[in-house]
Amino acid sequence: MGSDEVKPSETASQVGDRSIDFKQIQKKVGPIAVMIGEILMKGVDLISWVVDEYGDDVMHFVEKYHVDELGPALWGLAMTFFGGVYMVLISAIEAANIFGMHRVVASLQGLWKQIKVAKVAYEKDNLVDENKDGVADVSLMDKSQLAARKAMVILKAVDPNQLAEALEGLTQAWIAVIATLRVKFAQAITLGTSIGNNLDQFVSPFIMRVVNPHVPREYAKWVPVSLKYTFRYMGVALAFKLMRYVSAVFVGLKGSEIFFFGLSTFLVRHNYLEKEFATKGNPLITAGFTALGLFGAYVQIARNFSIPFPFNVLCLPLTIAEKVLMFCVGSKGLPGDPGVAGAE
Repeated sequence: MGSDEVKPSETASQVGDRSIDFKQIQKKVGPIAVMIGEILMKGVDLISWVVDEYGDDVMHFVEKYHVDELGPALWGLAMTFFGGVYMVLISAIEAANIFGMHRVVASLQGLWKQIKVAKVAYEKDNLVDENKDGVADVSLMDKSQLAARKAMVILKAVDPNQLAEALEGLTQAWIAVIATLRVKFAQAITLGTSIGNNLDQFVSPFIMRVVNPHVPREYAKWVPVSLKYTFRYMGVALAFKLMRYVSAVFVGLKGSEIFFFGLSTFLVRHNYLEKEFATKGNPLITAGFTALGLFGAYVQIARNFSIPFPFNVLCLPLTIAEKVLMFCVGSKGLPGDPGVAGAE
């Protein structure tokens, strides 16, 4: 009987040891959450400063020189010389246009509005002194308490309906864009996934034999999954690299055509060119955009689809977006996704 009385207490103790300690989680996550929140608020401050400082000047420049009318020409010129470099990103923008760019812009505006509301409440809370001791309450809190307080402040400030509507619109646009890109690049994805799976099958066992002894046992289960998606990404990247050569020529010609007709339309609109000249049957325009398109494709291939300094620094956000989109399009879903199981 004595042993029977001990077992329930031992079982309860074991259950207690396995229970989730939310206070401990909050203590560990709190400082990270506060740091992320501060970084986000600094980012909002920077964007707001840029808009307030230069927004009016940019709009004045656009109105004065009719830059908005040159939009198609500038877009075509970008496609001519960077279409192969940002092949996936340009296709994503085209897919977003099909989905409805105005809906994407409206969702972004709604999200930005809620971010600014949250920022105002966040900064206002930094000045609160409820106990009237002359010291802001937040300065007396540790990181975990501060994270919990700021989360409550933001939840009270934002409008959940507007936030949900904005996030829903962006999510729908993201799904539509990724689905369109996967259909468009299905051949490259299939080829790249096959290459990646073969690499995973033949190379991963060797790597795991070398790596596993140095990885803690509780984390060893992540090694096969990490290798699988790493090789899959490498395979898709190689397939996309081959596809970029074909795309550079096609997009170069298409972009130069858009540039020539966008520029000629602008010149005709402002009486710098006769209307009869700006027609698709004009041999001069045809020869011009063909030569420019082939030259643009040659420049991209000669530079191995890289961007020279300092433009590569300016285009870094676009480069990151291209890599992220390529990974999302080529990853064939996440672990547990039926799409992944079918690709095994």
